[in-house]
Amino acid sequence: MESPVVKGFGFWIVIPLGVAVLVGWVVSKFRSDEEAADAAMTAFGTGATTWSKRSPGNQLTDVGPVQRAIRETLSTGQVLHTHARGAAFEISDIDAQGLVLLLGAGKHRTRFSWECLEGTTGYLAGRDWTKVGGTYDVEGEPQTLDEYLKLHVRRSTSRWIARVLETAGLVEIDTGRPLMIRLSTRSP
Repeated sequence: MESPVVKGFGFWIVIPLGVAVLVGWVVSKFRSDEEAADAAMTAFGTGATTWSKRSPGNQLTDVGPVQRAIRETLSTGQVLHTHARGAAFEISDIDAQGLVLLLGAGKHRTRFSWECLEGTTGYLAGRDWTKVGGTYDVEGEPQTLDEYLKLHVRRSTSRWIARVLETAGLVEIDTGRPLMIRLSTRSP
């Protein structure tokens, strides 16, 4: 006699797979293949949890200014260098969830949500030059970009994100000591 657990096992594989395929197909009617794949992955709980609509011209329509600037200026595989130490890091992924950087000599995958990245400009708004900061502690250095970022990522990432934001044209960096950041006067 076959065990009911084994007999029912196929149900738990086939139904979620069918839902993922259906979601991917429906979404593909409105968006790019990459976003359709993200939506299908969401049905399994392993992919993107948010996504952006595309206009008829296939342009992102409901993304924030930070996401738009990053998508327009950075690309997967691009290598950037921090100002302070010239440390190389790589753009690993730019997807519906956010940005993934490969940091340090070990190329540690570090994800930043779009919510986190969009919040950087809000954090810097109304401030003049702000210290970038960056301590190897779970608590952020007060009154710095590091303090804001550690609310989202418990790693010292401020110098890398400052460089990403600068490359995207969103901020200006004063490379003196200490490293300082402010919103770009040329910001969109």
